[in-house]
Amino acid sequence: MLDRVSYHGYPGGRPVWPFDKIKKPAPAPVVVPAMRNAVAVLRLVADGVNTRRLIAPRLGMKRAESVVGVVAELDRSGYISRTRNDGRSERIISLTDKGRKALEMAR
Repeated sequence: MLDRVSYHGYPGGRPVWPFDKIKKPAPAPVVVPAMRNAVAVLRLVADGVNTRRLIAPRLGMKRAESVVGVVAELDRSGYISRTRNDGRSERIISLTDKGRKALEMAR
């Protein structure tokens, strides 16, 4: 009886508090990106085309700035990663594990 009262109705031991163990977030499911030219950009990066300046002409765009939105969205979503911008050289693009998985699902 004393144990039941001291632990607020949890017989045999202390209660489990929600902050005792930090739970990892569930991994987000990998889906194929639905943006226009997104899968094409992933394929080009997988083939070794690793800068915006090289990606744009292969997609039929005349200016490298035309592909900025697609690359930025893929970077935010975690499909690609880019090197830090040092202001002197162009940022190198590489695929992440999520990008490789999405590319496999798209084929």
